Amino acid sequence: MSHIKISDVKRNETTFTPMRTIYTTLILLFIIAIANGQHKHCATDHELLIDRVDANRKYAEEHQVEMRGIDTRYIPIKFHLVGRTDGTGRLRFSSLLDNLCRFNRDFSKLDMIGYINEGVNNYNNTGVFEQPQSSSSVFKMRSQFDDESMNVFIVDSADDGTGQGITLGYYSPSDDFIVLRQEEFIDSTVSFTHEAGHFLSLMHPFFGWEVDPYNPAKHGNPLDVFFTGGGFNACIEVVDGSNCTQCGDRICDTPPAYHFSFGSGISVAPCELVSEVYDSNVDLVDPMENNVMDYFSDCTVYDFTPDQASVMQADFDSPSRNYIRSSYVPNTAQIEQEAEIIYPTTGTVVEAYNSVFFDWTDVEHADTYLVEVQDVFGGTITEYFTSESYLWLTDLEADTKYAYFVHPFNETNACFKTNKVIFDTGSGLTSVHEIRNLETFEIFPNPISDQGDITIGLSTLTSLDATIQISSANGSKVYSQFISGIKGKTQFTIPSPVAAGMYFISIITNEGSTTRRIIKQ
Repeated sequence: MSHIKISDVKRNETTFTPMRTIYTTLILLFIIAIANGQHKHCATDHELLIDRVDANRKYAEEHQVEMRGIDTRYIPIKFHLVGRTDGTGRLRFSSLLDNLCRFNRDFSKLDMIGYINEGVNNYNNTGVFEQPQSSSSVFKMRSQFDDESMNVFIVDSADDGTGQGITLGYYSPSDDFIVLRQEEFIDSTVSFTHEAGHFLSLMHPFFGWEVDPYNPAKHGNPLDVFFTGGGFNACIEVVDGSNCTQCGDRICDTPPAYHFSFGSGISVAPCELVSEVYDSNVDLVDPMENNVMDYFSDCTVYDFTPDQASVMQADFDSPSRNYIRSSYVPNTAQIEQEAEIIYPTTGTVVEAYNSVFFDWTDVEHADTYLVEVQDVFGGTITEYFTSESYLWLTDLEADTKYAYFVHPFNETNACFKTNKVIFDTGSGLTSVHEIRNLETFEIFPNPISDQGDITIGLSTLTSLDATIQISSANGSKVYSQFISGIKGKTQFTIPSPVAAGMYFISIITNEGSTTRRIIKQ
């Protein structure tokens, strides 16, 4: 049983335009005022995490065998897609799926897998969307908290309104939820993985240096201070490991780091500390630049250390995380290929604009398909969800150029989607009203593998006169037959199409029409 809970066909539409509680915060800050030398830092209080990471480290050291006996830990995730009060601005679902893919790529190496728990929460509140750190927004987010999940609120801005740079995301230990700006999901950055690390008790390797990053003119090289500044007054970790459980992130296989990526007076390249920096024992400091919990940018791959993994696993196993542990095992089957588009393909003109069938190949292990359709020039993007490998739309506009893609997914896996396909609608119309008095409409065999007849089974409440029509994928009529007096349960046969391909069989009455897809192999 899937925990996604998305109805067979669901439609979401957006318009695309070309507190202060205790926060443990990742603000991988893109410094908006770097030209005038302003370095922006997160106002982080790690006090609650210090106790947790110490307890989790000790537990991991004392229960190694017991912890190794757990094959996989499943993390239920409740995504809160926040929009403005009028419903606009919300993150597109496909971006969420891209980040679920990245999250599980990062965490599956640790035998931890996240899954979408009971669907997503679409929440409309402009205050939360624009200023989630205000006290009123925090109160509103608490009201949306899912007490069986890791809660992730995706907003437009995660800033605190002080102008101290761009906050990419944060974890609040006191409220136990994560907040991320949607730009991080659109770009599929490491921010979500980083904040989940905080959720599972990890600290920054450079803890204490957040407000006062390393500067040799101030701190010396070799280091001539033993405690950080900026109001933290935290002890400084040294290379020989003698104080690794009391200083920095309290984890001994993460080497010392002094917030070098935001430092001054030193040379830093993408994912590399170029300058040589020595600690107070005159040992060369060699940080792990690609550590998920550090701030170095542009690393090809980001990783956790083995001890960080053990601490996170211990946090998941701790009494404080009882609420996210359950016996439920999600669908972890890997989706290993994208769907293959059958119709409409690029360049297709669909004449009947109010009756457009989208068709693609089945994708193994997919529970649901997201079909995102965009009006190329008008900008409106509409998301449709279906459990079938086809979709029938009746709400498109005439004479319009559309782009769409198909994104198959299940609770844990969403790493493949098709390229965008561009097609046009014409100006033709077809009746698309469902027939009130038609209870069932069955076709067999389907798919059709030979030249035999097609059997149609109908069940009606009243007597109906109907035209049975077969149309090709491009809308051309290939067969038509009028049958009068259809009543109750009825079966009859019609000849199958000669050429292989996708076809649509329609029952057309004066009440409307009902259509089914068939495949001729």
